[in-house]
Amino acid sequence: SLEDRLVKQYFKEQADAGYEAELDMLTKKPLDGSTYDVHNPRSRSAKLRAAVKK
Repeated sequence: SLEDRLVKQYFKEQADAGYEAELDMLTKKPLDGSTYDVHNPRSRSAKLRAAVKK
């Protein structure tokens, strides 16, 4: 989705800034929902991305 792409690009820019990086990524790849969530059409496309601000 568009929102996921924006978040992905923002996290990448902030985490890859070298010495001046503002974020530490907690997960390398986004976490998807459980098999129960996959059967729910409204939560099927949800992805969790996590970072910690320095």
